[in-house]
Amino acid sequence: MAKKDKYLVGLDIGSTKTCVLIAELDGELLKFLALGAAESKGLRKGLIVNLDSTVSSIRRAVEEAESVANVPVEEALIGVAGGHVRGVNSRGGITLGQRPRDIEREDVRRAVDAARNISLPDDREVLHVLPHEFMVDAQRGIRDAVGMVGHRLEANVHLVTSSVAATQNLVTAANKAGILISDTILEPLASAESCLTQDERDLGCCLLDIGGGTTELLVLAGAWCATPARLRLAVTTSRTISPSVCARPSPKRKGSSVATVAPLPHS
Repeated sequence: MAKKDKYLVGLDIGSTKTCVLIAELDGELLKFLALGAAESKGLRKGLIVNLDSTVSSIRRAVEEAESVANVPVEEALIGVAGGHVRGVNSRGGITLGQRPRDIEREDVRRAVDAARNISLPDDREVLHVLPHEFMVDAQRGIRDAVGMVGHRLEANVHLVTSSVAATQNLVTAANKAGILISDTILEPLASAESCLTQDERDLGCCLLDIGGGTTELLVLAGAWCATPARLRLAVTTSRTISPSVCARPSPKRKGSSVATVAPLPHS
């Protein structure tokens, strides 16, 4: 393994702060090494409004993380969030042949690709394809179709899409700061992977990711199947909530926050 392949770097460009996390790969485990943070002044509600200020924030966060870990940051994963992120359900499938046969992993991939094949506006791109369930010859609710016998395989998936321009601006800012972006990920999904236990995913839960400028709500309704990244998810939606209903100091002090609901006016 090359030296640079021994480390994994995550970049989170937020509305109020920019964070860089460096971890060392140890087999299938990650060992935390350093966290660098800097104030963000170039973003508003998850969107870049000043590219130079964003680049400067990234550089300061990277320098802080590098000085602690003594590891140069050359490549990173970058988080995507904000009001431009949308979700849509889609369904597609394939015919396995004239006669029923065993379903292979490649068949599952083709069925998911068929479900992904939808028309999107030119300014939208697919960020994630999250399988919800599989159907074999009208049998629904199948978590993993590999090894089953059938004539037709269908997949229900949830497509997470984002603005091409908004995502590319994040990548451009990182590139100008000297960082190559290896992949993008929806930030609430990354939070779910790090915070939720397997039981919580299986039973279904909501994850609220409260940020300085945007707040995302992620809904998991049971761990139906594994994506190629081995992330077990289910029906997944993303929405932006006005930050005015969330008190930012409270999570910092207590770890949780409760918004007081004002009474509805009389009609």
